Amino acid sequence: MVEGKYQGLWVKDSINLIHSVFDYYEPYGDRHAYVSEWLYQKNLNSKVKFKTKIRANVIQRISKSPYSLNPNLKKGFVPHCVYPEVGVREKFIKKFNIPKSNFLVGRIGGFDQFSDKEAQKAVFEILDKRKDVVFIFVNTKNFGNHSNIIYIDWLSYKDKWDFYDGCDLFWNGRLMGESYGFSIIEPLMVNKPVIAPSVKRNAKMDKNHISILEPLELLYSTKEELVNKTLFILENQTGNKLDYKLEVKKYEPQIVAEQFKDFFLTD
Repeated sequence: MVEGKYQGLWVKDSINLIHSVFDYYEPYGDRHAYVSEWLYQKNLNSKVKFKTKIRANVIQRISKSPYSLNPNLKKGFVPHCVYPEVGVREKFIKKFNIPKSNFLVGRIGGFDQFSDKEAQKAVFEILDKRKDVVFIFVNTKNFGNHSNIIYIDWLSYKDKWDFYDGCDLFWNGRLMGESYGFSIIEPLMVNKPVIAPSVKRNAKMDKNHISILEPLELLYSTKEELVNKTLFILENQTGNKLDYKLEVKKYEPQIVAEQFKDFFLTD
């Protein structure tokens, strides 16, 4: 698994299977798969840039790798798989001394990647409107303090699934978008909604999350839309709840394993 740029790493007398996780078009190895269908479709008709080819040729000469850039290489996509676990809300609340509020809104991801300033403003707008909402930010750079904002530095693997069970709703707020998006797919796997920025927030963002969340109407374009969608979901969560996990069924281990075998291991 690599970021996607050409690398000279290889093992002699072996088959070189490349799993590319970011938005690069530098196909090499024996098979080259992207980590999402969106990433694959975006790069399917891309062209290798001349300066990219020069850099790759230099790396190849230094490493003496038999693999060079090859636009005609077999390409496809094989996503990460997610192994959902059953979490326990009560354990999470007790362990982190979280008030038994009516509603909990969570966020988890890269430390400095809750980057949408409008989403940050929306937090305080909601807290001005409602006293029964608590925001829980895991591995998130502090952007402001409030009695109903809780920052948690780190969660163990088990704590993470308790966190997913504990929150009623999740935010993304990452203006870079997602080439895959564990923090979106994982909560959906346990049937929890996630709201994330639409392309109107940043036209150049990665867009795998768009393909997942657009059918569920879980994208926002403005601060007002984020506030309104959040409050609507919280206030109507006991009504006709959507089956969010259906949108991410394709990331289940059994399905991904078959896709992995068909692409990487079958001629």
